[in-house]
Amino acid sequence: MANDGRPAIYSQTDIETYKSGKRPYTHPNISWTDELLRKNASFNRYTVGAEGASKYVSYAMSLDHMNQQGLLKPNDVNPYSTNSEFQRYIFRTNIKANLSDNFNVFLNLFGRIRNTNDPGSGTDAILEEIKSTPSNAYPIFNPNKSFGGNVNYQSNLFALFTSTGYTKRNLRDGFVDAGFNVKLDNIIEGWWVTLRPSNGGVSGGVYSFTVNMNASNALKGVILTNRQNNNTQILKNIDIEVSNDGTTWQRVVTDYESPQTISPINIGFNSTIACKYFKVISKTVWGGAAQNPAVAEINAFAN
Repeated sequence: MANDGRPAIYSQTDIETYKSGKRPYTHPNISWTDELLRKNASFNRYTVGAEGASKYVSYAMSLDHMNQQGLLKPNDVNPYSTNSEFQRYIFRTNIKANLSDNFNVFLNLFGRIRNTNDPGSGTDAILEEIKSTPSNAYPIFNPNKSFGGNVNYQSNLFALFTSTGYTKRNLRDGFVDAGFNVKLDNIIEGWWVTLRPSNGGVSGGVYSFTVNMNASNALKGVILTNRQNNNTQILKNIDIEVSNDGTTWQRVVTDYESPQTISPINIGFNSTIACKYFKVISKTVWGGAAQNPAVAEINAFAN
């Protein structure tokens, strides 16, 4: 600035105060990467397999487990995880039995379970905020313990990580492949016939959006505001659960059929319920299993 003939943005006193850390509320100096991100995150994969064969039967089977630790730093703010985590289990087996020299049967099985967890604000959104937020933008907390921020930086990074709930996704898929082979050498040399019916399926999974209100409130229901530009991701079949500790949950709404609309949707409870946490569970969306649920805003109401 001085080289352009303009006054300096920060005085030497400001610079020294930032460096000393003596006035953290007026002169914060926060390394957001150190504050929110691990130095490294573990990635573990374990595989167990077995195979064998005899004159009549051959088989191969395996079990695979993968666990990817979240890149965000763990914390004890909530009784549940708001980190970005991924776990996967895969089971495979292939069995073939020779019932005669010309006839055999086979069975192939595959199953997979994938579980993901993310902060409610989204891991990508937090990483983008880390890149664009300077170290002196605001303190993590104000003197009254509320989250820091200002007119230019209204999304407190620590709040995005710890106080926007979490999104959990559970996916299941698999297939069964079975059939038989018949050699036709006694009719045409080298010919054979295979019958191979198969069946498979993919579960679009169950999503949940969990909200921590930081204090117990008497609720009468929840308002969902859907995104304005995509009606295929609107939640269709919904459960709602409430909790006072984030561990033990009570279901207060079961199988609510939401309309396919971008207008706010009020889902009322049968009675007023006092709770600190509430969870919106999306079992299906209007766009089918291929679509992930998306909500622009979740609010609760008391009357």
